[in-house]
This record gives sequence, structure tokens and C-alpha cells, in this order.
Amino acid sequence: MAQHTPEHVHEEKDVGAKAVLITAAAFLLFCVLMALVVFALFGFFERTRPEAEVSPLAPTRELPPNPRLQVYPRVDLQEMRTRENVLLHQYAWIDKDKGIVRIPIERAIELIAQRGLPKTPAAPPKPTASGGQHAVPIH
Repeated sequence: MAQHTPEHVHEEKDVGAKAVLITAAAFLLFCVLMALVVFALFGFFERTRPEAEVSPLAPTRELPPNPRLQVYPRVDLQEMRTRENVLLHQYAWIDKDKGIVRIPIERAIELIAQRGLPKTPAAPPKPTASGGQHAVPIH
């Protein structure tokens, strides 16, 4: 009987687990040491860095033009509504010498409903480009 020899042979010995673990631990230790060295260098350079003088030719930082972004839009809206409510719902003097007052809007609506709108004089006619005057009645 002839002996059968396989065409492909495989390695019968496994990789040593101990060698793999030692290599991984050494690599991890190396990474930690390098991170500590880098942090130490950054700290050293930060402490020894000279204060840079600002050149008079350096551009100055300017604020953006108005309107700027709102930092707290809800608070701004609440403050605006409070100011509007004061203007719309309270009595106040506008010009005490001339006797001009601000009245609440509800009272103003009642007075206009009772008395009607005040009559205003018609605006004088404006000259046209042709030089003639055309009046348009406003009622």
C-alpha cells in the first residue's frame, strides 16, 4: 500500500499568545508615553511663548453692521410686547403744555365710533411734469 501525501501542508504550531500580549502591551505603553511627552511639550511651549505685540497695521476686529443676531430672542420678544402693551393700554402725557395725551386703544376705538374720524383738509394739488395742475379729490 502506498502512502498518501497531501499536496498542501499546513503549519502545525500556533502563534504564541504570550508574545502577542507582550507586543500589544508594549505598543500601548509607548502610545501613552508619547501622549504624555506631547502634552508636556505643549505646556512648556505655552509657558515660554513670548507675548506677541499687536502691529499697528493689523486689522482691527469690528462688530458686524446692524441688525445683529439676537442672543435671547424669547426675552427680546417678551420685552417688546411689554413695551407695546404699555403704549396700547395705558394713559400717558405726550405733551402736557399742548394738552396731548395718549389713551388706551380700546378707549380710542370707542371715541372714534361715537364721534367719527376727524376731518382733514385736502392736500394742495401737485404740479405734474407737463406743468399743468390736476386735482384729485380725496373723500
